[in-house]
Amino acid sequence: MAMKRLYLFGVLMLAILINSSGSFAADSGRIVIISKALSWFEVYDSIGDKSLVDAVFDVGERYEVPDQPGLRLSTGNAGALEIQVDGKVVPPIGPVGSIRRHVMLDAEKLRAGPAKDLHVQIAAVPVDETTKQKQVEAAVCDTIEARSAGKYWSYDPTDAYEFGLKIQQIVREGDLQAMFGLVKEEIGNGPRKSAVQGRSFSEVFSEDWRNSVLSEKPDCEPVGWRGFMLGYGNIWYRQNSETDEWEIISISGAKVLKKACPALWRWTGLPKQSVGYSLDKEFLLSAETDPKTEDIHVKLKSVKSGKTKILETMEHQNFGSLGSRDEGIMKNRVQFSKQGSLAAVSGASASNVSLFDTTNWKKVLSFGYAAFSLSPNGKYLAVAGFGWKFGWELSIFEIVNKGKGFFIGGKRRISGTPGCGTSSANVCVANVAGGSEWYLGQEFKFSEDSDYLIIDALDENYIAYDMRKSSLKEQSCAL
Repeated sequence: MAMKRLYLFGVLMLAILINSSGSFAADSGRIVIISKALSWFEVYDSIGDKSLVDAVFDVGERYEVPDQPGLRLSTGNAGALEIQVDGKVVPPIGPVGSIRRHVMLDAEKLRAGPAKDLHVQIAAVPVDETTKQKQVEAAVCDTIEARSAGKYWSYDPTDAYEFGLKIQQIVREGDLQAMFGLVKEEIGNGPRKSAVQGRSFSEVFSEDWRNSVLSEKPDCEPVGWRGFMLGYGNIWYRQNSETDEWEIISISGAKVLKKACPALWRWTGLPKQSVGYSLDKEFLLSAETDPKTEDIHVKLKSVKSGKTKILETMEHQNFGSLGSRDEGIMKNRVQFSKQGSLAAVSGASASNVSLFDTTNWKKVLSFGYAAFSLSPNGKYLAVAGFGWKFGWELSIFEIVNKGKGFFIGGKRRISGTPGCGTSSANVCVANVAGGSEWYLGQEFKFSEDSDYLIIDALDENYIAYDMRKSSLKEQSCAL
């Protein structure tokens, strides 16, 4: 029995030693990828056609490649990856910023490296070259991988390559208007068309930005569903599935184009506090999250007596509103009107907004959203979320007081879904924002005079809803 225990102890110690070495631990392969700078890469099984990892890795993060045949690597920043085989660093697979695709993750080939990918290496040529050059362009994308990707994503690899060359030619010539002519309607990430009108290319983009876009040849295969990129992601483009036209969908790295927004649009952001005092300073209103249930308790505390009572308990919900897309907006909030007669409270995890009459602290109404803004004059409450019919919606409720308490006198709805149409009760933001639902931002707030509802639409683009005219106006500016 003693010998058996000694044997088991020896086996256990051997296992500990093997695992502590890092090279022979169970399920770990011989190849390790370590990110030396922010970098996207994908490891996939070319035999089973399955992705093992597809993510952006931060500095110092590592991935142990499983020990199985047929694995390949694609990355958007080859020089940012350190690859080790059996604990020893192998030659880099490419310089910093270069895109590599289908690199064979074979230990011996990596040691002998740099590993070759499956693309034909050829310098980019202008789009207006001769027929012979066109034939060369077609040959660039004539690979098994490109044809397979084209079939899977329903596009012509050569068309993708030529559109990339077209973008590069425009960038090379510095034709700003031509480049934004390849943007259909508006883009969710990048300057608005109105912001670049009348400007030169150098006013919008730096020389480094220009060089990055021209430094790599266009690709024949997309970066998954994201589309195609140039300049390490400074430009993204793809084929429109509805029109079959190629278009630029994202432009990053542009210079900040600031000009002052109209004075009446003064912007201070959403209320951030989860507590607030009544106008007479006699009561403290707060929204507190129960750490056990995650329910939100709306509490009213008398400053004089110190007594606290719960006005409402908002139940925790797993589904949400506009706020669920951004942790910054998912907070408990308390906001009073300037006159102090109304108070609005939101529960982050409850997706709920309640309106209280501060003369008697009775609840006027509740709304199934977590994002809200109460107009300073107390006449309007705006709440936002995603509806089944109209997609992104921002509803504005008119608050009426005829001496017998507050009630809702009317509702106006602003929708962000492309094709949502317009009516007296439904204003379509998509008609202003280029039909892009995801272009819309997370924050909205009434101006200090309560005449405008300002919607933050990303990248210093703002949409103002005129409460008096029930109309929308968009402007790229700084508030």
